[in-house]
Amino acid sequence: VGCMAGTMLGRVMLYNFDDRHVETLATFSDEGVRGLYLDQDAGYATLTDGCKGWAKAAPHLQAANVNFRNLDRKNTQSVKNVLQRGPLVCVLFSISSAVVNVAKQEAKHRSFKLFDFGSSSEIA
Repeated sequence: VGCMAGTMLGRVMLYNFDDRHVETLATFSDEGVRGLYLDQDAGYATLTDGCKGWAKAAPHLQAANVNFRNLDRKNTQSVKNVLQRGPLVCVLFSISSAVVNVAKQEAKHRSFKLFDFGSSSEIA
């Protein structure tokens, strides 16, 4: 049993409650960590453009990578915002959106569009 922590500089750490050991899973990223999820088998760090996963058991091999830009081949726009609750990540583009289950690596496209609510400069 343990927990994860992430920084705005992309550092991801896994803390084990049993032996009180901190393991660094990632030391740096150009993007800050936006969300974290830990299940029985792996830990996941959500960044702006994707999600990285590591096996929970040592030696913490990379378990999964999801690149949000590859969710829709027609959409070449960058990610505008990322929201996460548990394993579900809502990825918002200007003209589309998707919900990604980071643990199962499944994505479902949604009809919500930020563009319907104003220009990019008007939306935070």
